[in-house]
Amino acid sequence: MLSAAEIENLRQYLLRGGFLLIDDFWGQRQWDNFYAAFSQVFPDREIVELGPDHEIFHVYYDIDGPQMIPALYRSDDYGEQGINTASNHAILDDEGRVMVLINWNSDMGDGWEHTYHPDYPTRYANAAYRLGINYLMYSLTH
Repeated sequence: MLSAAEIENLRQYLLRGGFLLIDDFWGQRQWDNFYAAFSQVFPDREIVELGPDHEIFHVYYDIDGPQMIPALYRSDDYGEQGINTASNHAILDDEGRVMVLINWNSDMGDGWEHTYHPDYPTRYANAAYRLGINYLMYSLTH
């Protein structure tokens, strides 16, 4: 859990134009843990699901919505915990800009980390870089 000072500092950072990416957590139990902690930061703001038409998926690369990027040595058919679909969620500021971007059931960091690993499929590394570039471009221009 976050301390009162950490909660206030994070809230102020985000309300002043900051951007936070949360990546690599899977399943309902991990979602519930995340939600319990993060709802302290913005108890009055809804977490919304981003559809494939959201600008964040088209700001540089045209991406077909959320991407499931599995960890190293995971099956091509399933991510962690037998999950085979990813989703993106967000907390928006007062102008509708994404302040907090949540990659659920995906591990973009593994795509970057294992780019050159012989057992990691190149398509997942490529998808992770495309997502990361879009997220960076969005955060710098919104």
